[in-house]
Amino acid sequence: MEDKLTDFPIVFLDVEAAGFDSYPIEVGWAKIIKQNVISKSSFLIYHRNWIESKTWDPKAELVHGITQGDLKVRGQSLEKSACQLNNELPKIVYSDAEDYEQYWVGQIFQETRINQEFKIKSEGHLFHDIDPMAYQVAESCISDIAPRKHRAIDDAYRLAVLYHLARWGEFDAKN
Repeated sequence: MEDKLTDFPIVFLDVEAAGFDSYPIEVGWAKIIKQNVISKSSFLIYHRNWIESKTWDPKAELVHGITQGDLKVRGQSLEKSACQLNNELPKIVYSDAEDYEQYWVGQIFQETRINQEFKIKSEGHLFHDIDPMAYQVAESCISDIAPRKHRAIDDAYRLAVLYHLARWGEFDAKN
């Protein structure tokens, strides 16, 4: 049976923030293409008004390993961030925390007044047709292959690997 999902990239998105009641600081995603190719991408976000006027949680800095200085030096503008997301992501992306991710991504698009051209859906939309035993096996070994690091690119990659393992039963870590 042909797998229709391999006709287009399956993309998992993750966003890191400066605190629960704050602003997005990093966006990352991982793409599954043709069943076995996983590409990753991410960027930091810098918006001076956010850093000066919104809450920066020192605990978030410890968890993510991203400082305000990192954002100032390596972060890109909100406009560039919004355009990059619209240009590089397909119409639907998946997340393990769709409401949070939409909240953070929505801030970028709201601030720039650029229309968000993609929708964030729960990973459950993909995992619902996975055999529960296959999912359990994948879940039991995911930490060895792709540990949770609380960085957007790594957490998105972890979701992609988990899905890949559960759906196709193997994963080549060289990708």
